Amino acid sequence: MGASSIFGVGVCAIQGTGTPDSTKRIIYYSVMTPNYSDKRMQMFESPIDTTGTRTYKYRGRYAEFDVMIYLFKYGWNYLAIAGLPSAKTMANTILSYDNQDVLFYPVNTGSAIKDSGGSTVSCHVTDVQFSFLDKVANVQDICTFHLKTNKFYDITKLLV
Repeated sequence: MGASSIFGVGVCAIQGTGTPDSTKRIIYYSVMTPNYSDKRMQMFESPIDTTGTRTYKYRGRYAEFDVMIYLFKYGWNYLAIAGLPSAKTMANTILSYDNQDVLFYPVNTGSAIKDSGGSTVSCHVTDVQFSFLDKVANVQDICTFHLKTNKFYDITKLLV
């Protein structure tokens, strides 16, 4: 039996929204850490009610994603991925999305993030950091970028 997930199987993808480009790029050799449940509630507490009863109204849910790219594997390309960019090209591409809005596909074969009406929700790339897996020898370059949805999204639109 093969691997499966309610979100699909595969690595994530990112797509510019026009700045700097609108190309969908599959982020090979990466690990994504999602936070699908940044839930927002509004609390109401009556100043007159002496029982201390609170009521809550569900407003929506944001999502955040950290994506770590093993740039050093772009040089190896041991999976023989056709058209794989060099590590430097991939690093420059991700860096060009820093502080930009993008479309994010948690699974490259699946859907971009959508709201309850089915419209695509953009994400903002809030940070791009470069580091090393082997911090002692300063080898094995990695790049980590962080995204946050720009408005509430509907998790059911991601389920396959």
